[in-house]
Amino acid sequence: LGLVEPDSDYAAILAHEVSITPLQVDRTDYASLNHLSRWLPTLQFAASK
Repeated sequence: LGLVEPDSDYAAILAHEVSITPLQVDRTDYASLNHLSRWLPTLQFAASK
């Protein structure tokens, strides 16, 4: 089956260990969203022209 990467889920299973894979990851940059939300009125105004 080829080489198994040491820190992979597959390596954990082969070592009879538990492998937990997240079903959802929230990678939202909330600080940037807060900053960008201040641009919303300007963008809405420009889009309405």
